[in-house]
Amino acid sequence: MKSIRLPSWTERILGFEPQWVPPHVFALDAHHLRYGGFTRSQSGLSFDTYRITPLPPGTFAEGPLGGPMRYVAAFTQVVREFVEPLGPAARRATLVLPDSWLRTVFAETEELPAKAPQREEVVRFKLDRLVPFRVEDLRVSFEEVKPLAGQALPSRIFVGFAIELLVAQLEEVFAGAGVSLGQITNGTMAALCGFDVRLDASALAALVVVDREAYTISFLTGGAPLLYRYKALGAMPEKARGDIVRRDLRLTRSFIETHVAELSLDHVVLALAPEQAQVPWQGWLEDALAVEVEAMAPQHLPLADGSIDLPWQEIALMVGAAASEVA
Repeated sequence: MKSIRLPSWTERILGFEPQWVPPHVFALDAHHLRYGGFTRSQSGLSFDTYRITPLPPGTFAEGPLGGPMRYVAAFTQVVREFVEPLGPAARRATLVLPDSWLRTVFAETEELPAKAPQREEVVRFKLDRLVPFRVEDLRVSFEEVKPLAGQALPSRIFVGFAIELLVAQLEEVFAGAGVSLGQITNGTMAALCGFDVRLDASALAALVVVDREAYTISFLTGGAPLLYRYKALGAMPEKARGDIVRRDLRLTRSFIETHVAELSLDHVVLALAPEQAQVPWQGWLEDALAVEVEAMAPQHLPLADGSIDLPWQEIALMVGAAASEVA
């Protein structure tokens, strides 16, 4: 199985060839901590273990990019009690955060300097002009990607960023519980790693992940992400939500047709949170993108057995995180 090469906050695997990450995944949001344990085989990943525990209310500060822990001691206790029964196999793992906590963005830039410190300085300077957050307070990771046809500047970068204090707190708490986090990523980027392995290398595909009050749409081709958009929607009537989604997706489709004119959109897969309705979302997507939309199912992921009684949105991010590789 192949996977998308994604920014990794804390790569600690030695060697020059890509290495599979440990098939142990923790997923965190403001309300719950989850764990998925997997076994790899020739037929795919087997979902062996699933656990979930609630977090004390107000554990994390709220904000447009999430927020640092407010109750470190309480969260530390939850993590230690949660990890202990998992045994030594889960001591190296991936952590998946909400897309709203760990954002990604594509940006055009001049050619980057050769030396790492200067490269990061240029990326932070560019990011400071793209996002409404203090870049000095962010953990930033990036990689260069293939430029798009017709872009104004010679280089294109894929940047991930999160609140530095939050990431550092999480690393410290999990390390204190005996868990080494080899990779920290977000839900959509994790899901793409599993979604990609079922695609033809020349296909242009899109994955739409719908959460409670936001959605993301990601386009990928040739094993690499091409475009990523995150849209917060908040609470609103269904008609208003549909109007906003269709308008945004038409703009996204126009961007794709302009910059990737040689490729046609072959696959659009929709992964919904349980409380979201399939029919309206499928209609909005098909209307705006002019392509048939498939609901996420076992055939879209590298699963040895698709009979798992969990929402597909949740399965996708855990399976994808376990299926990824780092170099």
